[in-house]
Amino acid sequence: MNTIYIKNLTKQYEGTPVLNQLNLEIKEGKITCIMGPSGIGKTTLINILMGLVKADSGVVDGLDGKKFAAVFQENRLCEEIGAILNVKMVCDKKVTESRIKKELESVGLIDYEKKKVNELSGGMKRRVAIVRAVMANSDIIIMDEPFKGLDDKLKIQVINYIKQKTGGKTLIVITHNKEEVEAFSADLIELGNNHKEY
Repeated sequence: MNTIYIKNLTKQYEGTPVLNQLNLEIKEGKITCIMGPSGIGKTTLINILMGLVKADSGVVDGLDGKKFAAVFQENRLCEEIGAILNVKMVCDKKVTESRIKKELESVGLIDYEKKKVNELSGGMKRRVAIVRAVMANSDIIIMDEPFKGLDDKLKIQVINYIKQKTGGKTLIVITHNKEEVEAFSADLIELGNNHKEY
């Protein structure tokens, strides 16, 4: 099993350190949860991993050729089309609409088919975003506080769905909730010991 190595990673915004000489290891093929106070650099870290933000210094090894899927803090869905098409856009062409419907039902989505995404509730949109990330062709899935807007019962249903569907992939989840870490049986990384808040 390979490992993602993060070495001496540093990032500042307008002179304020967000990540300061960060060293981490993330095991491939496992679930890792990242916790830490707001502003400690969790979202900056995953944006660097995905290549969306450039670090000021330091290196990340173990990501060559890897494909990412993500659930961002915002859902980033196409609001003017339906849930099924939102998911279908990221899937292999062989994936049928009936298969996508089953996946959406697996996270408790009903009464959505005749609606555009902009007509769905926040919790419904969140689950569409999660299914989209899970079904995308990827090696690594990153989820930034994915359970916002879900009650406890739905959250457990969705966590079980994610665990069932992502076995063998690297899954990185940012959370503020220890119960979510336990539900995932995840490795835990807590940021904060050598960081200044941004």
